[in-house]
Amino acid sequence: MNQSVSKILLFAMATVLLTATAGTARADATGNAFPCEVYPHACNLKTQLLKPNPKDNWADGRITRTIYLAAGRYSLHYAGCTDHATQSAWLPEGTYSWRDQLDPKNGYYHQSVVLDGPVDWSRGTCDWQVHTEGNYEWGTHLTLLL
Repeated sequence: MNQSVSKILLFAMATVLLTATAGTARADATGNAFPCEVYPHACNLKTQLLKPNPKDNWADGRITRTIYLAAGRYSLHYAGCTDHATQSAWLPEGTYSWRDQLDPKNGYYHQSVVLDGPVDWSRGTCDWQVHTEGNYEWGTHLTLLL
């Protein structure tokens, strides 16, 4: 089979896999839509009541899910952190545990994500604040890069 046909089959398989695991469309507190409803995105998001000036002793927010990924280059984006750069990595095919955490600190929220599977991918962290109490959506979304 030539390389072009192989790439098309891989793309089709990844489409099916990510579509099956993707959540519904999401929006942040400003109403900006995250691309979870459009291929090739999968989301790990949570809506949570957040208050300004959080304290370090408040409970963490956590989201954990299992996801199967076809081998390929993926980018990971934070929801909630608008100033955080996107990072990409090649991930081998397999089942991953996808964990996001929102840890209240004194005056801000500390967000982190880890993918554990055939390889572990820690995407780093992001710190952010809210200025009004309300329900905010936070977490991460994955995009298969073509």
